[in-house]
Amino acid sequence: MAESKKKKKGFAEKYWGYVLLIGLMVAWWVVDDRGKLAPFLILGSVLAIYYFLFRVPRPCGAQGREGPCRNNAYGLMAGCQLQQHKRQNIFKQLGSEKLRRMNHGLWISPKEVLASIAGLTSLISCIAAIVALFLPK
Repeated sequence: MAESKKKKKGFAEKYWGYVLLIGLMVAWWVVDDRGKLAPFLILGSVLAIYYFLFRVPRPCGAQGREGPCRNNAYGLMAGCQLQQHKRQNIFKQLGSEKLRRMNHGLWISPKEVLASIAGLTSLISCIAAIVALFLPK
């Protein structure tokens, strides 16, 4: 009998978005001519936004009978393996609940604080790269 073992993801495979974000920050800081680098900054920013919204490992946090769910989830928008938690997290992020509850969910743990800040930074980087692309050289 062949026993199937789940291969554990390595650090780089799990947290590549943080490495990408650090690379984007260095590129914004070091490079003088951002017009030539703008397409790469846009691509990197879009990939970082994708990572933080849909791939960053975090606890689920959906409200259950016994408090917030502690199952593993991926991304700020998704929930754990339970379908109801996925729906609950998406609706929470899209604003069907009060802003206070959503805001609390984004800052509930250090992992979520870091992912929220990194996601916002990626969005700002993407917008700035698009603006830099169209500015006169």
